[in-house]
Amino acid sequence: MESRKIPPDAVANSQIEPAGTVLNAIVFLLITVTLLFSDL
Repeated sequence: MESRKIPPDAVANSQIEPAGTVLNAIVFLLITVTLLFSDL
């Protein structure tokens, strides 16, 4: 039973991680742009 519960979790993690990476990249870009404009 436990071996059957692992694959769904792995699939969920594989779907969540890319989205988190994209969100982190967007936040990083927003902060960078904000800092650049604040310097100007």
